[in-house]
Amino acid sequence: MTTSKDEGFAGMLIGVKNETFLTTDLNACWQISADAQLQFRFWGDECVLYHGAAGSTHRVPELVGRLLQCLLQEPATTATLSERVDLDAEDVESSLREMGSLGIAERLA
Repeated sequence: MTTSKDEGFAGMLIGVKNETFLTTDLNACWQISADAQLQFRFWGDECVLYHGAAGSTHRVPELVGRLLQCLLQEPATTATLSERVDLDAEDVESSLREMGSLGIAERLA
């Protein structure tokens, strides 16, 4: 016999099974895509990023711009980038995945 409370909990478990959870890989190494041709302009807590290879402009938080500038110097791990720009590792990886989908950054094998 289940109560409505039990049915609610079972519903939550069903929802969890269908979600994809991404874990943060602190050792994942990232770099700027070879042909990205990036240019940056910073205003307060925002950055305007020009992606020359695609001919597109993006407005990103300042820390994401700083993150990409670090990667222009050399490839780095999620953990290293998190420390350099003082941004949570999950946010670093999420931002870089987004930049990857735009062809700006890429994860190394």
